[in-house]
Amino acid sequence: MKTTIRHGARTASRERTGFAESKLVKPVVSAIRVLELLSRSSHSMTLTEIVRELAINPSTGLAILRTLVAMRIVGFEAKSKSYHVGTGMVALAEGVLGRQANLEVLRPAMTKLASKFRVTVVFWEVADEHHLRLAAFSLSDADIQIQMRIGQRLPIWAGAVGRLVAGQSDLTPFALRRKFSSVRWQSPPTFDAYRREVASAAREGFAVDDGNFLRGVLSIAAPVFGPSGRIALAFNAVTFSGQLSSRSINGIAQELVELARLAGSSRAYSSRRTV
Repeated sequence: MKTTIRHGARTASRERTGFAESKLVKPVVSAIRVLELLSRSSHSMTLTEIVRELAINPSTGLAILRTLVAMRIVGFEAKSKSYHVGTGMVALAEGVLGRQANLEVLRPAMTKLASKFRVTVVFWEVADEHHLRLAAFSLSDADIQIQMRIGQRLPIWAGAVGRLVAGQSDLTPFALRRKFSSVRWQSPPTFDAYRREVASAAREGFAVDDGNFLRGVLSIAAPVFGPSGRIALAFNAVTFSGQLSSRSINGIAQELVELARLAGSSRAYSSRRTV
């Protein structure tokens, strides 16, 4: 998470990704070039044609192709000893395109909510049993706002989303206290207050964290449930503490709940992992 200060059309940020300076891994680059070549070709290509076109070592080319064939990313025709794009590549493309298509359906609603309340709206997916992963976010036109990074992770029991997860967990008080204690709160609530907020989240369908997980940051969250009835995704509205009235917080919460319902109707997310 970072704070971005906008000056007209320009954005100033202290964060640098460092990807441009990273040293590229040559075998990975070669494998991608092979896939690009095969995807452009109107016919299957032999090893000789591929390595000649890409100017790579034949033994390296063969090793790459064998690996891609084993992963079903590339197909091999034994009779002609030639290679073509495999079904695994098609499955990858379909997954990405389907996910992006559904994100594009959600993005206008996210942007509208962000602009209406001058907050950052964040879309989380479950990464594993311990973390959420940021899948998308929308910014408002506010001069000072909180910006997130695609792919960043959040402890699954932390903040407003953590209260939602806890609310559906059916944990014993002892087990819930252990989860609560595992979070690195900057301004921790008491456990009794946390339990009350967890119960409220389960009852109301949304949760609020006002400066507990990150001091000075207000977070409002609503869950998206998978077919199993467990949380698969979540939406956050994030801003600085003290910026919103109780009425605005409730208004945001209700719109997040509606946004979550829209996401829940998207078939592309029906098979995602849940908590």
